[in-house]
This record gives sequence, C-alpha cells and structure tokens, in this order.
Amino acid sequence: MPIPFFSIGFRAFFASGILFAAIALSVWAEFWQLDIQQTSESIMAPVGGMLFWHPHELIMGFALAIIMGFLLTAVRNWTGLETAPPLALFGIWLSWVAARIIMAFGDGYPFTIILISQFLPVLLTAVFIAIPIIEKRMWRNLFAPLSLLIFALIDAHILYAIHFKQTFNSGAFYSQIFLLMFIISMIGGRIIPFFTANKLGIKKWEEPKVSLLASVLPLLILVIAHLIYEPSKINALTSAVSILLFITHSVRLIKWHHPKIWEHPMLWSLWVSYAFLPLGFLLLSMQEMYSLGSVPLHVMAVGTLCGLIVSMVARVSLGHTGRPIQHDILITGVISCMILAMLVRTLAIMVMGYSSTLIIISALLASFSFAVLFIRFIYIWLTPRPDQQ
Repeated sequence: MPIPFFSIGFRAFFASGILFAAIALSVWAEFWQLDIQQTSESIMAPVGGMLFWHPHELIMGFALAIIMGFLLTAVRNWTGLETAPPLALFGIWLSWVAARIIMAFGDGYPFTIILISQFLPVLLTAVFIAIPIIEKRMWRNLFAPLSLLIFALIDAHILYAIHFKQTFNSGAFYSQIFLLMFIISMIGGRIIPFFTANKLGIKKWEEPKVSLLASVLPLLILVIAHLIYEPSKINALTSAVSILLFITHSVRLIKWHHPKIWEHPMLWSLWVSYAFLPLGFLLLSMQEMYSLGSVPLHVMAVGTLCGLIVSMVARVSLGHTGRPIQHDILITGVISCMILAMLVRTLAIMVMGYSSTLIIISALLASFSFAVLFIRFIYIWLTPRPDQQ
C-alpha cells in the first residue's frame, strides 16, 4: 500500500507548496527590516539576490507546486488514467525540493546546475500529465502540459539573464504572471461555473467559444509581447489588451454570479478571487497615466492567484479525501486574511505611498494565512481517506 502522502499529486505538492509559501513570505518580511537585509542574504545566499529570489520562487516554487499538484490530480480524473505512480511522484517532489534549496542557497553555483534543477520538476510533471492526455486523445487539455513547458522555457530565459547579464528581466516576469492568469482563466472557466451549478442545483452556464477565446487569447498576446519588449516600451499595447481583458472577464463574472453564492464560502471565495483578475487588468490599463508600479500585478498575484489557491486547496483536499466539501470558520478566515494581505499590498500603498512597513504587514498576513492553512490540512494530506478508497 503506497504512503498516502505520495498516493496522489495534490497531497505532496499542496502540503509542500503551502508550507514553502508561508516560510518564503516570512523571509521576505524579514528582509524588509532594513537593519538585517545584509544578514538575511548572507545566511541564505539566494540565486540572483533576495529581490530576484522573491518573485522567482513565489512563481516557480509556490505557484507551480500548487498547479503541478492540481494537474497531476485533475488529469487523472479527466482521463481515468494514472498520471504519476507513487515512486514517480516522489521523484518529482524530490526534484522540486532540490530546486528550492538550490535557489535559496546556490548563489555562485554553475549555471547548468541551476538551470537543470529548475527545469526538471516542471518537465517531469509535463511529461506525466501529457501521456494520459495523448493516450485518451483529449487534445483540448494539452494546454496544461504545454503551459508548464512554456513556464520552464521562460524561466530558463530569466535565469540566463540574471546569471550572465546580471539583469532583472522584468518583462519575462510579467510574462510568467500573464501565463499564470491564462492557466487560471482556462481552469477557472471550467470549475467555477461547474461548482456553482452543482452546489446550488442550477443550470451550468455554457460559455460560448467566442467568449472563451476573447478571455484567454489576449493573455497569450501579453505573454509574447512582454518576452520580446520591456514593459515600458509597450504601454499602449498593454493598456488596450488590458481593457479588453477587463471587459471579457467581467462578463464571465456576471454570468457566473448567483445571489446564493454568498451563503457558501466555498463559492463566494472562488468568485471574489477571480474578480481580482479583471480588476488587476483595469488597473494595468491605467498604468501609464497613474504610475501604479507593481500594484496591478500584486492584485492578480495575491488577490487572484493566492485567493484561488487557498480556496481550491481547501476544496480539493476535502473532496479528494472523501470529506464534506464545506469551508469552516478557519478556512473562511484564511481566505479573508489573504484578501486583507492583498488590500494592504495594493490599496494601502496606493493611498499611503510606497512603504516597507506595509510590505512587511502584507507579507506577514499572507504568510500567516498559508501557515494556518497548512496546519488545518496537514493531517488530511498525510493520512489515508477515511473510507479507504
């Protein structure tokens, strides 16, 4: 009988990703205490320095861990075929752990070691989810392994720039955020109306293909454009595409909304988190006029990405272990705390100005949210299903 922790993708990667986010954000908060910045970097020796390590690891370390765990689980459900058996899953997880250690302590390591360490867990996951998708000829789901491979290639580009050119490639980081939003748009477009219809006993809204394409294709335009040009050189294009994305994703939200979702935290948390996506693009469309800095990206990264992750981690962990899918007070509190962290990092900074104190408060709130979520679910991730299925 396999160890429960490595019996299915979500267990190991949800647990490790959530714990890693809690630790990484507390380290980030500590770094902003200006009197100990030098001490923090000397203890860790992060690849590219702490200012590079933070966005890189919250994307490639945290976000990709959760996405990989979700896809290794979801593709098995979509296809009815195994993705990664326990031993393979252990190997993928071990490569992910090694990648996080190298990024935190590997400054000065040969570029080949750094690159392979970051590429390997993503590549292995892409292969293991692509095999059953291809075998079942479910071509529309190929976006999942292809998105992971694109992530790995963009990351290689970023690592090359920081290692050899000593430059922070902000455009490539923008591309990764937009690619994350693409994945969220694809998966969210399936699960949010589905979960809402199932819970409320209403007819599921079937999204027209035109609406789907209008919601996701502009995101790919932004991914490509920011890989080619620096963000400051394509402000007009970014603004125009962002307005379109604001409209198309707002339409989705209107179609998904039902008054009764507010009676169920597991529904309103998904809807509210997704609502930060069009809000982020609305703010991004105004970037050139108001110089909002990283606020629009943090609305999407903290509000949409982290908010949806908290809600979906709770839902998947309960549902796939045979437990009632019901968000209790603790989970609802975690979601609310994450929204507060986003508001401090965005709205408070817009009103009060850029402040290391606000960044510290936001990071600690997000870290606390993930820590509580980890404590709430670690027993579930480590133990077999109650029904032994």
